[in-house]
Amino acid sequence: MKFAENIVFLREHYKLNRTELAEMIGVDRVMTWKYETRRSIPTADTLLKIADAFHVSTDWLLGRDTSKDGQTPDIMGAQERKRLFNIEKFKKELAELEGRKDR
Repeated sequence: MKFAENIVFLREHYKLNRTELAEMIGVDRVMTWKYETRRSIPTADTLLKIADAFHVSTDWLLGRDTSKDGQTPDIMGAQERKRLFNIEKFKKELAELEGRKDR
């Protein structure tokens, strides 16, 4: 299945580990491993989140659109989204810590 190959390609190209990818798309780390090893397929919602995270089409992810094969889509976009994701994550953690401090 082309999907497994494509998600590995994207994750490795953007130097993400499975935990980072899982956090970006809202699934457990184990699920990213299952996707990459063809043990599971994502829900339609998760497939859309993956496509949005990397600015690729769902057709490309599923191997139906080969026009971008060998090309790396939207490098800066994915890297910027990773940074923004981490900023939002840190904001939530800070808010939780500040909430605990007020108690």
